[in-house]
Amino acid sequence: MNDDEKKKAETEAETKAKSIITELKDAVKKGSSVADAFSELAKKYSEDERGYLGITGVTISSQISKEYGYPEGVLVRSVADNSGADDAGIVKNDIIKSVDGESVETFDSLREMLSYYKVGEEVEVVYCRLNDKGEYDENTVTVTLTAKS
Repeated sequence: MNDDEKKKAETEAETKAKSIITELKDAVKKGSSVADAFSELAKKYSEDERGYLGITGVTISSQISKEYGYPEGVLVRSVADNSGADDAGIVKNDIIKSVDGESVETFDSLREMLSYYKVGEEVEVVYCRLNDKGEYDENTVTVTLTAKS
């Protein structure tokens, strides 16, 4: 990781920490205890409540990345119509690298990450897309999570 990547990761971590602190303060102002507020933030949602990107995907491991030159992350195999990913412009063959500042290493880890978000919540998704020159461009979009279709 070079210096620019380290600075970006630190900034993303700081932003996420400030967001968590704001959510905790808001919950306490509304009458929740700090313990209840923490519990709500760490809540894993049921299949019916949790938000989905609306993709299927496969893992691009470090070995595959080195061998074939793909970025590491999750290769999007399909995008459901009218899903959050579809609405945000994510398409087949994009490679998802992170969600809300957390690196995505496997498709299973992506699914686990999203189990803490409910339908309607927004997440920042960083993904790579192959350009006309055969190089990958990094893009960032905000995705509103949808119900499982």
